[in-house]
Amino acid sequence: MGATIQALLLLALGYVLGALESPLLHSLHVSLYAPHLTLGMILFLPLSMPPALGAVTAFLLGLMRDGFSGGGLVGMHSEIYMVVFLLAFFLSKRLDYRPPIMFLLVTAAASAVSSLVFFALSAIFDQVFDQFGLVFRLLAPQALIAAPFGPVIAGLCALVARLGEAIDTPRSRRLF
Repeated sequence: MGATIQALLLLALGYVLGALESPLLHSLHVSLYAPHLTLGMILFLPLSMPPALGAVTAFLLGLMRDGFSGGGLVGMHSEIYMVVFLLAFFLSKRLDYRPPIMFLLVTAAASAVSSLVFFALSAIFDQVFDQFGLVFRLLAPQALIAAPFGPVIAGLCALVARLGEAIDTPRSRRLF
């Protein structure tokens, strides 16, 4: 039950982050350089919850990102987030990337992977997409922009996870 509450709280956090990120970036005309806030959440999921629930949460966060990004193919970010989640899951079994510097590096790599997956899915499924050069030109800047937000978002997710544990703890075992 605790992991389900944690997943619901993380989905709510993802919604709030998407709601803050999307209009702000479009009003400033810098949407190409989005910090990709929910990517840090996707990398946090394999470290904190069972694989099946983490995968479902990643998929739903991707659907939310699709809704906030506007245009494009529905399900594009869901697919991207599932690939990133699976890679992070396998990486989490071999490497502890919880320290902030490691999380920063993993976030940069995950951002680059998500750009490459976006390129592949756009090339296969999106018949009107013709900005393939732009994807490669923005790959490194987007990774550098997303990287510092990864550890910050992971810390925020850890706070939400602790809140979920506090909610799930029976009243008799609570301290206050």
